[in-house]
Amino acid sequence: MSRLQMGFSLGVILLLCVLVAEIHAGTTGKITGQVTDTEGNVLPGASVVIEGTLRGTMTDREGVYFLISVEPGKHPLVTSMIGYESQRKEDVLVTSDFTTNESFVLKEVAIPIDEMVVEAQHGTDSWGMFTLTADAPAVEPDKTASRYVVRSEDIEALPIVRDLEGFIGLQAGVVVDAEGDEITIRAGDPREVAYYFDGVPIPSTDHVGTRVYRNFNRLAIQEMTIVTGGVDAEYGNAQGGVVSVVIREGGKAYHGLMDYQFAPPGKKHWGRNVYDSPIHQGNARWDDPAWLAETATLPDGREVPAHQRADYTGVSGHLLEGNLSGPLMKNAVFFLSSRWQREASVFPGPYAHTPFNLNTLAKITVTPSENIKLRFGGLYDWRKGANVGPDIGGVRDLQNDGTNLFLVDPRPAGEFVDADWLVYAGITHLLSDRTFYEVQISRSVSRRDTTGVHLGEGVTHLSEAVTGLPVMDRAGRYAVYREVVDLERFDRKRWILKADFSSQVNRRHYVKTGLELIRFNNWSQLYKSDNVNRRFAGWYGKTYEDTDLFPGQSNRGVTPLQLGAYVQDKIELDGMIVNAGLRYDVLFQ
Repeated sequence: MSRLQMGFSLGVILLLCVLVAEIHAGTTGKITGQVTDTEGNVLPGASVVIEGTLRGTMTDREGVYFLISVEPGKHPLVTSMIGYESQRKEDVLVTSDFTTNESFVLKEVAIPIDEMVVEAQHGTDSWGMFTLTADAPAVEPDKTASRYVVRSEDIEALPIVRDLEGFIGLQAGVVVDAEGDEITIRAGDPREVAYYFDGVPIPSTDHVGTRVYRNFNRLAIQEMTIVTGGVDAEYGNAQGGVVSVVIREGGKAYHGLMDYQFAPPGKKHWGRNVYDSPIHQGNARWDDPAWLAETATLPDGREVPAHQRADYTGVSGHLLEGNLSGPLMKNAVFFLSSRWQREASVFPGPYAHTPFNLNTLAKITVTPSENIKLRFGGLYDWRKGANVGPDIGGVRDLQNDGTNLFLVDPRPAGEFVDADWLVYAGITHLLSDRTFYEVQISRSVSRRDTTGVHLGEGVTHLSEAVTGLPVMDRAGRYAVYREVVDLERFDRKRWILKADFSSQVNRRHYVKTGLELIRFNNWSQLYKSDNVNRRFAGWYGKTYEDTDLFPGQSNRGVTPLQLGAYVQDKIELDGMIVNAGLRYDVLFQ
């Protein structure tokens, strides 16, 4: 019998503020402002267009215009009206989920004259806004919540930060653990952080842990937004915060970008070589020929050196990342990015350097008409890592005062292989200058398998395998070898449908509503043993028997359905902003 789990959240945010603000989710922003003449009179019917595109609008009877669903980045705006000289503002900065205020003052002329280029300014006194420069506003008018935005130029300016977690960790109130696996915001639960990739939600609560794919190529990011408080109703499972990444789009000309980083061989930590460290005092006798020549006998009868040093300082590091973008065909552009990394280990470990890994993502944007945009994209990431077993002989590392530094097999528990991929398609349709809708469908898979696991002599099925006793050196101080069984496997598949409808109803109200539907198909299993007398197995699937931990059975996933719906309104009053929202979530399991 299925269970019905329902969650209900209602959030109303009331902010007293002299500036206009907006915190709506998505991958686009909004430009608004007022067009007046030099005497402060409003100019209805003035044309405002984004230069070089088909996007434009007209001012209403109060001289106010709205440009909605604008891609993040810098855009040139041109305003014109018969009887007035045209005005052009360069580098008008648009941020996703923000409103950019750009007002114009046109000078009346008797005959047409050439365009006048001026510096972009934010607002005019006639509409009750501050005047700020476009590139670096002193006050962010939309910041009614704790919100941080990292743009592509910020990322390119910090080549020392190599991954997304590094940039996320630079923000106030955000903590990334040492392995980079979990991100917490304001000391909350990692499962309460919502992630979005080009507007596509990436579930963070469909696994035993909080493993979330966020290994995006840093040079592919157009903009990353981190919300640490004041989250709107549009976001589900976001009690802790939101991390939203917008990927770059191609342009009318071909462009390429490549970044190569090289780390020369050498010791990458302070102090002595690890094998000469004081932690070995009284145990490691490098000046004793008998100790150096000592061997150990493995379970299969082989004799191996008991104290063999691993060369971890003679390894170089490499990172190669590149982008390519440009026109694909008429009204279509593409963006492609890929990354490969081989980072040298700082200390002796399961690998001398990062094992082979590859990350690739692509995006195609098609604009068949001025009011319709189609988006197709995807990513693929493949990487390997070492399974970690018991403290003694589980993996080569520095734990237990270097007990495992001499393991002849640095990965006794074998390796895991992770693969993540995601594809999506979306449409944005402008119904009018003030109303549009977006629909996106996506398919994503996160999968882990294992390889190189030692099941032991005579074992025919994993459920019979146990971890053997460690083979130690004569003094019993250092582990030389161990057969270890400690692995995890899972398969998580998701279909996601997301639809949103947005409308600037009038000057005061910007209304947004939408729904989100997610179908899961997940299974997972964990099998480990820390000695010959104890083992542990854990799994979930469609039923109790749907796991190949049982001989003759196969893995079948559990298939819950999650549905969410919301409505929210940003009410812009003189001197006061009201953000009100209502969200309803239900889980069928």
